Amino acid sequence: MTPAEIADALRLFNAWRRGEEVPHPNQLGLTIDAAVEHLDEIERMRAQNAVLTDAITAASALMTSAPAWHAMHREAIAELQRVKKEMES
Repeated sequence: MTPAEIADALRLFNAWRRGEEVPHPNQLGLTIDAAVEHLDEIERMRAQNAVLTDAITAASALMTSAPAWHAMHREAIAELQRVKKEMES
């Protein structure tokens, strides 16, 4: 299920709790399974982003400590810092 499909199904279940049409019982289990899979994937991606952010920080620090006499060196430092900022937002 896509995140949009999960959200739609959860809205349907919430409407059912409020007295609207009863969804198919099997749908609840499938939706919960799909939601858990997506949440697990989000957590894996957050952990992966943390590792990448640390690597970017270390590379940027290493490059910053060296003489930046080459324009390409300065551009690489700026790009690493930009990517890190984007990943943290």
